[in-house]
Amino acid sequence: MINIRKLEYELWWSADLLRQGSKLTCSQYCMPVLALLTGGRMEV
Repeated sequence: MINIRKLEYELWWSADLLRQGSKLTCSQYCMPVLALLTGGRMEV
């Protein structure tokens, strides 16, 4: 069973890594991240 609090923590931690370790803007990495979150079901 998925622990929601742990999942939330890991998602925020990953987002923080993207923001601090990358020169990409939010608009440059938002679509790949959204695709991962929706399981690749989103058409870009």
